[in-house]
Amino acid sequence: MRRLLIALAPLLLTGSLLAPANAGVGAPPLPGLSITTDNVEHVGYLAEVGPTVSARVVTVDGQRRLYVSSIARGLSIYDIDDPENPTLIGLLPLGGWQNEDMAVSADGNIAVLAYGDTNQYSFNWIIDTSDPANPQLIGQTDGGDHTAECVTPDCSWLYGSEGNIYDLSDPANPKTLSKTWIQHAKEQGVNVTGYPHKVVLDDAGYVITDSSPRVMFDIADPANPRVVTSAVTRLPNTANIQYQHNNLRPRAADWTPRTEEDPGGEALRPGELLLAGGETNLQPRCNGTNGPFMTWDMRDFDKGRQMTLAHTFRPLANGNYVDGNPAVNAVGCSNHWFDWSPDGDDYLVATAWFEHGMRLLEVEAETGEIAEVGFFQPINGSTGAAYWIDDEYLYTTDYVRGIDILKIDRDPENRPSQEELDANWLANADLPRLPATQAELYLCTIGRTRR
Repeated sequence: MRRLLIALAPLLLTGSLLAPANAGVGAPPLPGLSITTDNVEHVGYLAEVGPTVSARVVTVDGQRRLYVSSIARGLSIYDIDDPENPTLIGLLPLGGWQNEDMAVSADGNIAVLAYGDTNQYSFNWIIDTSDPANPQLIGQTDGGDHTAECVTPDCSWLYGSEGNIYDLSDPANPKTLSKTWIQHAKEQGVNVTGYPHKVVLDDAGYVITDSSPRVMFDIADPANPRVVTSAVTRLPNTANIQYQHNNLRPRAADWTPRTEEDPGGEALRPGELLLAGGETNLQPRCNGTNGPFMTWDMRDFDKGRQMTLAHTFRPLANGNYVDGNPAVNAVGCSNHWFDWSPDGDDYLVATAWFEHGMRLLEVEAETGEIAEVGFFQPINGSTGAAYWIDDEYLYTTDYVRGIDILKIDRDPENRPSQEELDANWLANADLPRLPATQAELYLCTIGRTRR
């Protein structure tokens, strides 16, 4: 969520709506609290983390770890080698809102919490996690961000969503550079407007910003990013496309440039497709024009060609919970944080849609065409993000429930029919709001301004 200021009610802090007080790691799901398609199994939940905002999966010395940011609990680190039974390794209690996306170095030694939303973007916290059982707060930046990203594997350089560039070569004494990446972009002819939401490092070492327009940077010199290309901004039927939320570039490391000798055809090659989300807060009804998930064509980006929109998927309507849809979206009908996994030659995307839960989307790699293939719908919940743990297990973070543990059946024979999915989105029975969504509606105030 962008520019979210919240006063937390006791019901959101205690998790009393979702589980008994003694529910813990690996607890089975309670009956009646979620609805899924046949290819999604709700195998358990992690309630002890409380209302959960973001996470990051990192493998360190063969151990898969989950770094979690929770409201009022701070930073938790789990061993998730057994996805159905995550085991707590370490905890650093911290208060603050919102740290919507966790940043962690590739070696797991440094974590960054962008807690700017509670302090008018005045700092980010730097945490030493080299001993995951005993994480330590070691520094804070001068200047803060809604989200932040390590743009080097060791997190010696950090980019913030507000444009800040930080030198973390000495993480206990971070330095904020005088010139932002937004200023660098403007000096190179790309005028970034509004508030960017996220900076993303792809597997090829490029940075792509969620801004208007999106900008792709070469960061061989992190202090002086060079614009490679940007996204087309003048598009037909662009309702709610320009507010970019986050992006991922599948198979970026497999990309090879097109040449005169090998120009390629219309099919997109690995690394030429960008997955992207768009957020539409304060729009409580899904109506076919909001909450987009998008794909962008990036072919010939290395030659300065702008990214162009390939396909857009939007939810169609609200429902009655039993059909897999909420009657109302308290926080807004928004496509939020998502993750992708290889699915043969294509991509299986798990994406969060707040009260619409987690949606499984299959994206055709050569065209960017998007099709829905399953869902997990919590009744009392607001799903903020989805993370693939491996090719079978998936975690979702929830602003009310904590973390839900899902098991995905990839067999196409077990996917719902298109008719079932269409009926699911199009159902339109109004029901009273549940207490959790009612609390979110009255306690969350979302405001957006422009630079």
